[in-house]
Amino acid sequence: RETVLEAHARILSAASKRQKQDWSGMGTTCTLGYIFRDPHTRLPRELLTAHVGDSRIARYREGIRDRCTFDHSHIQLAIKSGAMPERADEFGDPEIDARLAAMHEGLREFIRNHRNEITRHLGQHDALDVDTARIPLATGDTFEFTTDGVHDNLLDAEMSAIGLAHLGKPADHARALVHIAHERSLTDHPRAKSDDITAVVA
Repeated sequence: RETVLEAHARILSAASKRQKQDWSGMGTTCTLGYIFRDPHTRLPRELLTAHVGDSRIARYREGIRDRCTFDHSHIQLAIKSGAMPERADEFGDPEIDARLAAMHEGLREFIRNHRNEITRHLGQHDALDVDTARIPLATGDTFEFTTDGVHDNLLDAEMSAIGLAHLGKPADHARALVHIAHERSLTDHPRAKSDDITAVVA
């Protein structure tokens, strides 16, 4: 948390010292992980995470992919409040599309058009709240870090299939995510989006 808050303070300081208009209001998301080792055995024990914004961390364990972070976005707030159904951000999945259409004809387009609107970022003028977690590690765990250019273009199920197809090969896993997300971004697919496409797998 302290590292993220320090970066946040530096962004605010840099922006305030610049007279250029294009520096005003600058900011960024931040999602990071640090492996904590047992002080006696030196074996990895926990993944410590800090998260602000809409990049994501997911864990693969025993063939199952689980999200470790949740977006700080208006869409996610609506899901948590019950105003939108679970997994509403997974439009493009026929099951989810049918549920959204049953609620309101234009709901999918509303989500598509507003999915980039985040509620927290480094550089904001309000006090910054940083989500942190300690995730116990198990043998064989793999963690996937992605920017929204990856997971906005791809469904969770698609990302899971890519990850499971490259188990034990983190570099290939990351390259496949980036390549497939980039290819999707160039199409007329309903999830297609041009944005930063970055993946780190370890």
